[in-house]
Amino acid sequence: MDVNLQYFRSCPGWQTAEMHLREALDATGRTDVVVRHELIETNATAEEAHFMGSPTVPISRRDP
Repeated sequence: MDVNLQYFRSCPGWQTAEMHLREALDATGRTDVVVRHELIETNATAEEAHFMGSPTVPISRRDP
């Protein structure tokens, strides 16, 4: 499973989202999953990453 946490630097909620994501993964027994952080810094990067807003958590490249 490929899990990303996409966010922009000034997002006030990305760390809370990270905490809840880790709790959910742990609760479902997926302690092996590594959450990759993806800082979105430009509009071009946002378009390339299909960034929908901060924070976004695509799983296997799809936004659930």
